[in-house]
Amino acid sequence: QVIATNLHLTGGAIDLRAVRWDRSRSRLSGESQGPAGVQYRIAIYVPRGFRPVSDTVREVSARLVEMEQTFPSSGRLQWQVDFVPAR
Repeated sequence: QVIATNLHLTGGAIDLRAVRWDRSRSRLSGESQGPAGVQYRIAIYVPRGFRPVSDTVREVSARLVEMEQTFPSSGRLQWQVDFVPAR
């Protein structure tokens, strides 16, 4: 679940174009739109019993990770975070 983003005070209502949870792949993915070249951060809730496997996220707390990427020249960013069962 996306908690918030850094682009707007609404926490993603303006920049998040799509967010999807693929249960069969345990994958959270989406599309965001923003100014080219701008650093973009998405705060993501980590479901109980899972851990993220992505080199684009850093752990903030036991249940929260942050993904940081830069908007490409098109201004549209496709992103995803895969999850695996926690050990």
